[in-house]
Amino acid sequence: MKLSTSIETRTEVELAPHTAAVLIANLDTYHDLVLQRKILDAAIDHAKETIGEMVTETGYEALAIASSKITLVRGVSSTLDKKKLLAMGVTLAQLDAATVVKPKKPYWKISGAGDE
Repeated sequence: MKLSTSIETRTEVELAPHTAAVLIANLDTYHDLVLQRKILDAAIDHAKETIGEMVTETGYEALAIASSKITLVRGVSSTLDKKKLLAMGVTLAQLDAATVVKPKKPYWKISGAGDE
């Protein structure tokens, strides 16, 4: 099994005053929107839970009413347990040879005060 490490370096740069002001304004807007989304997500989750409880009381796991369909989705997932494979005789070299690394789509991570 390969071990990896990361090193972080910081470089201080100077932005033009206008660029810095516009960037800060956009960041403020972004953080306001994220906060609004968190509030909306909490309200949506609460409404969904209430609806689910009401449908459960009917004894059904799916129904359609008005223009909405409500379905209880039960999912399962499975993963390979590397420790169990090693205990069964699979070697680290075999695990490494069978491991496929796929790059993910790059994205911008934006964090600020109060972010988790």
